[in-house]
Amino acid sequence: MVAATSRDIDRLRDAIGEVDSGRFLPLAVDLLSDQDVNDAIKKTFDTFGSVDVVVNNAGYELDGYIEELTAKDIHSNLDINFFAPIRVMQSAMKYFKEQSSGYVINISSISGTCYSWAGTAAYCASKVALDSVSKAFSDEVRKFGVYATSVKPGHFRTAIFNDVQYAATKLVEYNKERAEHDDYLRSINNYQPGNPEKLAALLIYLSTLEKPPVQIFAGKDAYEAAFQNASGILKNLHQWCEYSRNLDI
Repeated sequence: MVAATSRDIDRLRDAIGEVDSGRFLPLAVDLLSDQDVNDAIKKTFDTFGSVDVVVNNAGYELDGYIEELTAKDIHSNLDINFFAPIRVMQSAMKYFKEQSSGYVINISSISGTCYSWAGTAAYCASKVALDSVSKAFSDEVRKFGVYATSVKPGHFRTAIFNDVQYAATKLVEYNKERAEHDDYLRSINNYQPGNPEKLAALLIYLSTLEKPPVQIFAGKDAYEAAFQNASGILKNLHQWCEYSRNLDI
């Protein structure tokens, strides 16, 4: 049984098609509204009798160079990618604690958590923040029988690049880099290697585990990026060992 949320409930119904209404609950939710989120989770509980697994997957990519981004640009990206998942986790905890069980899957990204790319600072920062909060949340709620996993996907064949948002200001000094990045997005859009159905199956499998992992890298490209990142950290540790370890009083 699944409750799914969207800003546009008719669009959600059209995307899902004909489904047994006793097993599928479509909900129109503004993730920026505490009341909307609380009402949605309560309705899910009232309809199905429990709230077992929460997946925080809402998000969008904001592109813009640091010089170009306004505080409003950054806040808007963080509102959806970071603060909304926190709002959902806080609301779900009431039911998780009553049940002494629950599981949260937070969809972070290899962006930021492995590498941060020029022109995507706000998006990368939001995913790093979500990854960090997910890990802390996992430590905090384990005593209630609640678990959380930060999933860090690479490129999966979804519609994320169809709705990339851009900073309103575009400085000419970054035009060359911006054009190259836009060309890259166009080249990979609809050709991403990751299979979203396989990712969904992985998430379902994780939800069956007695003790799911705190984090997991999803996709061959994510695995390779994480491996290279870890190797880079080890190289840095060795290179700067003498300086890092000799700073005590």
